[in-house]
Amino acid sequence: MSTSAFTLKNKPIKTAIAAIYIAICLIELDSQITAQTNQPPLVVANISYNLEKMTVDFDLLNTSVKPITAWSLSIVTKYADNSEHESGLIQDFYISTEPERLQADASRPHKSGPLLPGQIRHDRAFLARVRGKAPDVVDVSLTVKAVIFSDTSSAGDSKHIREIFDHRAGEHKERAFWLQHFREVLQKSRSEDPVQLLRDLKQQIESRSSTFVGDLNPHVRYGATSVKTTLLRYVNLALKQAEANRERAGLILSGLVDRVEREYIASLNSLGKEN
Repeated sequence: MSTSAFTLKNKPIKTAIAAIYIAICLIELDSQITAQTNQPPLVVANISYNLEKMTVDFDLLNTSVKPITAWSLSIVTKYADNSEHESGLIQDFYISTEPERLQADASRPHKSGPLLPGQIRHDRAFLARVRGKAPDVVDVSLTVKAVIFSDTSSAGDSKHIREIFDHRAGEHKERAFWLQHFREVLQKSRSEDPVQLLRDLKQQIESRSSTFVGDLNPHVRYGATSVKTTLLRYVNLALKQAEANRERAGLILSGLVDRVEREYIASLNSLGKEN
């Protein structure tokens, strides 16, 4: 009896063997994909460095199907004596870049919010200055440690993922604290001078330490401190506008509080399920 006479589910045995082989390959491929699902889908390319300015330029490519809102990079500087120095860079864009931020940071217009699927973005970072080492730099390498997606899912090293979420937690806690103060100022503006209220709010923020300055977690602490700095910049800008146009001072204050409200909600949504 010839081999072709044998059947498996009404298929010739040769066809069945081929089908089984393909199935095994697919299973192996699926296992490889599963094993790699926690690899950050962010590619670093076109790395170049400038020792006079102590900067490194590079391109980032999002190879996933979801927007990436934050990433953590490791920057390793290698020296002629074979020693190395590693520094980190965390960037987070869960709050899209506002026009005021673009104006204040016009030297880096490429920073424009989450990195969309397939998008390439040019970026620049500063190299750590190590005494007596800068002239002897022979190479600079960058490695993606972790990314956070727009739906708060993540990929990469768990330690670096945790650091990003800790920073976000600090930002959210600080926003929650100050939001109530901004709301009270808006309420008072119905019967009091909005310009003076903005001046008082500015003084209040300047004179108070960050709410979580004593937190043992440095990422939570830094997140809280960065929000205090951001809110003070917002108030200074609103105060300048209100002093120049007192007739619109109430609307300017209202817009400021609305912005703080929106960013509070964005920070709440950025925390993820574990926070």
